[in-house]
Amino acid sequence: MIYAAYAGTRKSFFCLLHPEAIDLICMPFKYTNLSEVYESIGPERKGEQIKASQALILRSDWVLYYYWAIKYLLYYCPEIPIVIPTIDLILNFLEADQIPYTLIYPEKNLKDEYEKRYRNRGNTEEFLDIFIGQWKFRIEKLEKKNSPLVKHIVLQEGQYLSDVINCVNGCDVYKAKQIEKFRQKLYQLHNNTLKGIAVKEENFDSLDNEGISAVFYLKPICEDDIVMDFVWISSKRQLCKILEQYKHDDFRTAPELLFLKLSYTESGIRCIETTVKEIGEILQSG
Repeated sequence: MIYAAYAGTRKSFFCLLHPEAIDLICMPFKYTNLSEVYESIGPERKGEQIKASQALILRSDWVLYYYWAIKYLLYYCPEIPIVIPTIDLILNFLEADQIPYTLIYPEKNLKDEYEKRYRNRGNTEEFLDIFIGQWKFRIEKLEKKNSPLVKHIVLQEGQYLSDVINCVNGCDVYKAKQIEKFRQKLYQLHNNTLKGIAVKEENFDSLDNEGISAVFYLKPICEDDIVMDFVWISSKRQLCKILEQYKHDDFRTAPELLFLKLSYTESGIRCIETTVKEIGEILQSG
C-alpha cells in the first residue's frame, strides 16, 4: 500500500480526500531547521515556497530515518495507504527488501504542464531547477524501474493522483487513532524529545567517527499499540547523554535502540537495522 508519486501530482490533496492515507512528507525528516526557516519566511510565502530554500540545513542520512518510519507504519498497519515522493534511495530500499509499491509519474511530454503547475502553486526557481531542469533524466529513471515489485501508473494530460488511485479504509478505529498519534509525532520532529529529554541535532564531518544514525524508542508491550515516543540520535555523544538521563518507569513499554546503516549488498542498496534489545539492562545498570 505504498504510492510513490512525482512532484506536482497533488499528493497532499489526495490524502485530504482519503483521511485513511498517510501523506508521509519528507521535509521534516530532511532538514534540521525546517521550523525555523518556516517561521522566518513570513506567512505570505509559506507552503510550497519553502521547498528547495537555500536556508534549509540537510540532516545527515535523513533517508534512513524516513525509511524507518515507512517500515514501522507497514508493520503496524500494512493495509493503510502510505503516500511518498519518488526518492531514489527509498525506492531502492523497498526493492531490496522485497516490498512492492506503485510508482505514479507523468508522461514525459508533459514537462510544460508540470512547470505551470509548479509556478501556479508558488514553487521557487530552485525547485524548478531540480524538477524541470532535470525533467527528462528524472522521468526516464522512473520509467526504467523494471522490478516485478513495481507497478507503473503514467499520468496523462490533466490527471492527478486522485484520478488514478482509489482507497478503501481497512483500518479499525483504534488503530487509526494510534496511527494519527504517530503521524503527529513525525510532524513535530523539530521537538526531538523523549519523555522530556531534548536531543539536539549534531552535524559532523563525513569522516568523523562520532556520527551515527540511530533511533531510541519505547516499544509498547501490547502488540496492538504503535510506537509513540522516540528520538533520533546522530552521534555517540548524544547516545551517551540520553542513556545517562533516561529512567524507565513505564511498565507498558520497553526501551529499545535501533542502529541504522546504509549498506551495499547483492540485493541492492539497503537500510540495515540492528536492534539493541538489552538496552533495558544497560539503563538499569547505569
